[in-house]
Amino acid sequence: MYNPIWQNFGHIQSLKTYLEIEELEMQSIIAFSSDATLKFKEPFETAHVIKVNKLKNVIKKYVDIVLSEAELKDINVSLEQLSFTDKKQKRRVKTAHLKSVKSKQSGQKPDRPNQPKVDFKLNKSVSEKIESVVELNPSIRTVSQVGSLGYCPRCTRELVERKGKFGEFVGCSAFPKCRYTLKKEA
Repeated sequence: MYNPIWQNFGHIQSLKTYLEIEELEMQSIIAFSSDATLKFKEPFETAHVIKVNKLKNVIKKYVDIVLSEAELKDINVSLEQLSFTDKKQKRRVKTAHLKSVKSKQSGQKPDRPNQPKVDFKLNKSVSEKIESVVELNPSIRTVSQVGSLGYCPRCTRELVERKGKFGEFVGCSAFPKCRYTLKKEA
């Protein structure tokens, strides 16, 4: 299962880009079924991760009106253009999307510094995306923050410095897909 906070972040960014409303503040809410076991102790800063029975209470916290009825209607019209009635077309789009996501997750060679870096749908540079990941997980320090650590010998992604329960170590930035680690020399 992919990290739902990161997935939702990507969906929100795509939605803002599609609707051309970058400045609109959107709330990330991830609701799991009532049968799910949530193992985190402290609340997340960038998203609401809750069980579905708490969804109504979380939504009620946001009472400020930020969009007019006309703006909501325009958004609905724009989003309706994305819906497919043809099942074959819907299946083709879904297959292409999954293929795109899987190709990003596979061990492709990382971009070298002299090559342009472009994200596949969000029109954000790779460095901005990495900053958003670091914001979600402050225990990750990127290569630019600690100097060049090189590339993973297994999947060729960049190596990053991490902190674990046994101390600091160097690991693959593609974790959990790639679990390469190297003990940090003291």
